[in-house]
Amino acid sequence: MPNYLDIFAGAGGLSEGFIRAGYEPIAHIEMDKAACYTLKTRLAYKWLSEHQKSATYMRYLKREITRKELYATVPEELLKSVLNYEISKDNLKEIFQKVDRLLNGEALDLIVGGPPCQAYSLVGRARDETIYIFCTQSFCENIILGISCSRMLPAFFLQKILTVSFTLIRCVGCLENVVTLLNIDS
Repeated sequence: MPNYLDIFAGAGGLSEGFIRAGYEPIAHIEMDKAACYTLKTRLAYKWLSEHQKSATYMRYLKREITRKELYATVPEELLKSVLNYEISKDNLKEIFQKVDRLLNGEALDLIVGGPPCQAYSLVGRARDETIYIFCTQSFCENIILGISCSRMLPAFFLQKILTVSFTLIRCVGCLENVVTLLNIDS
């Protein structure tokens, strides 16, 4: 089963699609604490469902058990795959070290991510094209820096922009050109 790393994971919508397509998440990196709880709860639900323990999740929904009690019913390493970090140049090495440990010697097949939406929003800041360009470039540069700090070189990198546009980048042999690529059609 191919694996992936989800960066700027949000509540896990992009991950949900990859899981349904048969990919296995290695880690989810998200700065928002509430979104991280959602990611952990989604992972707990999936694990419980796969192990015929859905009744435990139903007890959680009915508020018969707490979130802490729910999390205690699933493997700790599953919950540790949700990394609550703001991705920046200052902590990329630490983040990718944790991802390396989660990979446990396996190769990384794919990095997916939805960078912060504010830069791409149809209102506000997105009207300034320089912010869009800066955020996209910064997003790619941070990921390239993180990859260079680790042993990871995924076969593909997918960046979600808005709801209909994706950037799919073939990484092997062209990592130095990632920042200049706009999309799969160009």
